[in-house]
Amino acid sequence: AFRRGAFEQAVMDWKEAVRLFEKERKPNNQREALTLLSQAYQYIGQYSEALKSLKSALTLAEKSGDRRQIASVLGNLGNLYIALGPPDKASQYLNESLSMAKELGDSGLSATILNNLGNLFVAQQKYNEALGAYLESMPLAKKSSNELLATRALTNAAMASMQNGQFKDSKARLDRAFDETRKLDPSHDKAYGLINIGLTYYHLRSHL
Repeated sequence: AFRRGAFEQAVMDWKEAVRLFEKERKPNNQREALTLLSQAYQYIGQYSEALKSLKSALTLAEKSGDRRQIASVLGNLGNLYIALGPPDKASQYLNESLSMAKELGDSGLSATILNNLGNLFVAQQKYNEALGAYLESMPLAKKSSNELLATRALTNAAMASMQNGQFKDSKARLDRAFDETRKLDPSHDKAYGLINIGLTYYHLRSHL
């Protein structure tokens, strides 16, 4: 349901999963379902519910003592605070989780956090820093076989390049992102990625 973009259905299913995992006393599964539930809530704009889910997930992660789980939830909290504000809080969570992910040698988690950190820098109009974060995210995403994230980071790098006045670099990255995105399996994220690429091409036209 989430991949199709049926986010209300995804919310209902993951809420039921959370309830069942709690009943069956499976805290790790419950934490994972809570984290996914928060993502679905964000897509439909219910940020307060998303925050509640993540705070519950963080409690479970901290009880488990699993540093990867803790880092993952902290990264998700940082991403949520990009939308909620304040930016300082988003930065605190993202940097703390990135430090933990790097200590653990988790390339996939590091790639996700770096992409989100790039999004925070763009929101703050720090385009050089954003570009650095996206370009660091890309190879880590590929290393962890997350092609969707790799293409998203590449598209974001193209957008940051344009906003930073690097129009030829932006075009070159956008061309690569378009080719890579077209290879992905159909999903809401692929469609959204293609829309972002199309809009960036449109805005680039007047500069090339």
